[in-house]
Amino acid sequence: MLPYTHYIFDLDRTLLILNIDWLEWHKKVTEVFAQRGIDYRYESTIDSNTKLNDLIRSEGDEMRSLINSTIRNAELNNYHGYTVIPRAVAFLKSLPADTHKYIWTGNALDTATKALVDSDLMKYFERIVARDNVPYTKPDPSGFDLIYDPRIPKAQYVMIGDSENDEVASHNAGIDFIHVNTL
Repeated sequence: MLPYTHYIFDLDRTLLILNIDWLEWHKKVTEVFAQRGIDYRYESTIDSNTKLNDLIRSEGDEMRSLINSTIRNAELNNYHGYTVIPRAVAFLKSLPADTHKYIWTGNALDTATKALVDSDLMKYFERIVARDNVPYTKPDPSGFDLIYDPRIPKAQYVMIGDSENDEVASHNAGIDFIHVNTL
């Protein structure tokens, strides 16, 4: 077994594939930028999230609220269920009962909660950290701050995810990363 006691899972494309109309999601987010005269084009998830974080840094909490509500509505209004990623769920279920398990996702909390309840996975997690809970989303490491217990060495934490956002966020938090495809 791996030497970790604290497992942090991304949600979408790690444990579940959220069946969301992502084109509609991008359309709604693009509108937020367009209202400010900013040409927003999706190039990669990490670029997209960095642009969103930069806009929040420059415009503050009101912009954060607008982005989060836009994303929440776009996700929930276009959510059509989920598909389980069997290997990752089997890994989750194989972890000893005394390990600590968390979700750290860039999705809205309502979306994450709905998918975890619908899939019967909610019972495995002590805490769900979503974009609504943090000032900035991954690759910013602020989500880790809501999970981290300073009495526990960071060497006992690991992030399991599917994207460059997850990998960079875990690196920025100072913890190990495992790509879901290697489980």
